[in-house]
Amino acid sequence: MSVYDYPVFEPKKQGRLTILICTPDSQSPRFVRCYESLIKTTQGMDYDLHIFDNRGYPEFRHASEINRALAMADGPLVTLDDDVTVTGDWLPAMLEAATDNVAIVALSVWRSPSHLWSRALSFDVKGKPINWKGEITQPTAVPAACSCCWLINDPDMRMSLDYTKYYFDPDACFHAWHRGQRVIVLPQPVYHEGAGATRDSDDNVAAIVGRDRAAFERTWITSGWLADLRAQYGSIWPEDLQW
Repeated sequence: MSVYDYPVFEPKKQGRLTILICTPDSQSPRFVRCYESLIKTTQGMDYDLHIFDNRGYPEFRHASEINRALAMADGPLVTLDDDVTVTGDWLPAMLEAATDNVAIVALSVWRSPSHLWSRALSFDVKGKPINWKGEITQPTAVPAACSCCWLINDPDMRMSLDYTKYYFDPDACFHAWHRGQRVIVLPQPVYHEGAGATRDSDDNVAAIVGRDRAAFERTWITSGWLADLRAQYGSIWPEDLQW
């Protein structure tokens, strides 16, 4: 199926909220920090919580687990990596930004309170990933964003399984744009340890990244589809994301 075969996104009425945490170990300090920050910041809010513990399964694919949660959801899905810490009004802000024309809402990703890692993601004409750290004070339309903390506003959306561990998130964002919807990033922070479980594993990370990047580049760079996106939507993306 080509990118142009995807149907235009028909947003549903906002149903019950589901939150997913994927983890290789629900007893780890990393998971506990994530879980406790979630509980602390969502007191009094109503949602279904799914904790998918893959117990370090070597064939684990984050995209597959997100798809499984989407199949179970009847409303918006928030997906959290287990090495993130959420703070403040992050969830009400995401829900407010999830309007009918928005497929994905993301948060600004910080590695620590003093280190902004990425608000958004795009790629140059050769496929090199570039993290954007521009200043924002309100919800901002961006090409793509890190999936460590997303609100997915359509339970019918699915992540591509063409990728083992990497690049599935910009792929999903670009598919959303091609379907006539938007990807939004908020100024609210999420603190992300970054590559926690991957770093702890024995996987050949470089080889996996290389395979996934090649699949991504075939789909979006050499095909010209990302260039088409930039031509169509670049005017509403931040100026320094228009290469």
